Amino acid sequence: MKSPRQMFVQVQGTKRQLKSLRSLPVELDLSAPVPVKVDKTLVKKALSKLNTPKTRRIALLGVGAAVAAGVSSTTATYAFHRNIISKELKRQLEPLHEEIAALQKTVDELNEKLEAQQK
Repeated sequence: MKSPRQMFVQVQGTKRQLKSLRSLPVELDLSAPVPVKVDKTLVKKALSKLNTPKTRRIALLGVGAAVAAGVSSTTATYAFHRNIISKELKRQLEPLHEEIAALQKTVDELNEKLEAQQK
């Protein structure tokens, strides 16, 4: 086991190496894609593992759960916004309801006067 002093010296040496590496001029060409070789046997093995009935069931359950979560989230968001809009509309229409009630009251009074005159 190394002593703390030996570990400190090792860390200091690593820092020096990193500083010297940072100062090296390195040019990277990121515009061209790097070709990747894929081992076809590994791909076949992976696909054979995925094509089992058990994995299909698990995938189906996962997709079903994701769809159910999305639908419930959308429904909850819709209901939330619908309630907000409903409250806002009620607040804005309240003065109109009062005016309509006052007009209805005058219409009722005029109807009573008309009925009284006809008798």
